[in-house]
Amino acid sequence: MVTFWGAARLPETAYIQTSSTILAILVLYNIVYAEIYHRVKIPSIFLRMVKKLELKNCLLRNRLSLQGKHVMLLLGTAVFLLVFYSYDFSVVKLFFRGVLDDLAQGNSGDTGNALNLIMSNFIRPMSIALFLTAKYYDLRPRWLTRYLFVLMLLSVFPTGIPRFLAAALYMPVLFMLFPKVKRPNVFVLVLVLGLLVIFPLLDMFRYFDSNQNISITLNFDMFQEGHFDSYISFAQIIYYDMITYGRQLLGVFLFFVPRSIWHDKPIGSGAELAEQLNFGFTNISCNYFAEGYCNFGLVGVLLFVLVLAFFTAIIDKLYWKCTRYNAANYFNVIYLVLLGLLFFVLRGDLMSGFAFTVAILCSFVCVFGIVKRCLLK
Repeated sequence: MVTFWGAARLPETAYIQTSSTILAILVLYNIVYAEIYHRVKIPSIFLRMVKKLELKNCLLRNRLSLQGKHVMLLLGTAVFLLVFYSYDFSVVKLFFRGVLDDLAQGNSGDTGNALNLIMSNFIRPMSIALFLTAKYYDLRPRWLTRYLFVLMLLSVFPTGIPRFLAAALYMPVLFMLFPKVKRPNVFVLVLVLGLLVIFPLLDMFRYFDSNQNISITLNFDMFQEGHFDSYISFAQIIYYDMITYGRQLLGVFLFFVPRSIWHDKPIGSGAELAEQLNFGFTNISCNYFAEGYCNFGLVGVLLFVLVLAFFTAIIDKLYWKCTRYNAANYFNVIYLVLLGLLFFVLRGDLMSGFAFTVAILCSFVCVFGIVKRCLLK
């Protein structure tokens, strides 16, 4: 079995235990999901939330008022200019995530301070939210939608953002532009293509210089590298019995509290594992189910499976039973965004995934509120 970052090899029994746990998770999740989807009524709180995302009159004319045009035009332009400013008006930094010279000098725009986190997780996704909203409601004039599409590409170019964010944000764009992708067989084919081609292509831009050769080929070597560390980190957490009795989960729910106030605030579970085992690298993944074990052991895994099955079943039911054929409801857009974000939450770690999900959803809801005020009544 492959190991990374100086970690000790685990015995075969650790992999057997981990694989057995994963198999049990998959069986349990599918059983619980099916039961909830077919037998449990949608809680009223979810129905009320979805009701507030409806624009009853937007399909009458699909036109914005003059003030509305100006607001969306200015907001889209302002988002792009803010993003461009945050990257020192450098086109190279904007389009390429990891420019080696800037990384060496500490000038990369992809840093972890509060302002950059707000910029990357709340402000920047607004450009995609604006385009998806205009496209979904087929807003007139159509030149505005095309303009917002260009601003989206400039503000959130796929090679200029982390791979998880590119997948999460561009998945709904793909669904919106090519509805047939949502068909089960087509979706699986797109996922496989993304894994074997797009994923290694985006990896080339994590640390990029002008002399780097860019190629679009099938790359199977990546399966022997640390890109797919989730299984091994799960096995290590189980084998070394890393349990924090809810401390990591507390950090997830209080992600917004700055470390300057909460000095011993938990770090991500992957980084916590790396520090405890003295790895040479700390930016490793910790998948959703490993987070369950990390918090409460096997009981935590069970609780996390039940929570995931409940929310995914309810959200799916809201879409397929309530809003799919209601073209005025903005939840149809939110649902596509949640599909992309779910991949990041499951991959982990949960602290980052939850924080990013909340910030991006707030960005989309904020845009919806603006559009709701701008549409003609």
